[in-house]
Amino acid sequence: MPSIFYQGYNGYEGDPPTLYRSTEEIGRDIGRIRARICEVYEMLNVRRMLEGAMNAYAGSEPESWIPRLRALVEDADSTLSALFDLRGSLDILKAELEDAKWALED
Repeated sequence: MPSIFYQGYNGYEGDPPTLYRSTEEIGRDIGRIRARICEVYEMLNVRRMLEGAMNAYAGSEPESWIPRLRALVEDADSTLSALFDLRGSLDILKAELEDAKWALED
């Protein structure tokens, strides 16, 4: 199945020619992003990260492991930001899929 469809236009009513990807292609992209969201979500288990770090650094002085914990929190923050970005991409793909379904029903 082709990955791009051309929807007819109606110049009289002001509808321009529009380009749509196939719903299958959009669905594959959604599946990839969902899988990536699951991966990032697993990486974001802050409790597990902090627990592991606390166990690893428990024998040393707090002055040495507090900066490491701070770095872990910064990593978690950047991972959370990536998760929000992926969620935004997923929302865009869902909207594209709805548009394509509506336009290609005819």
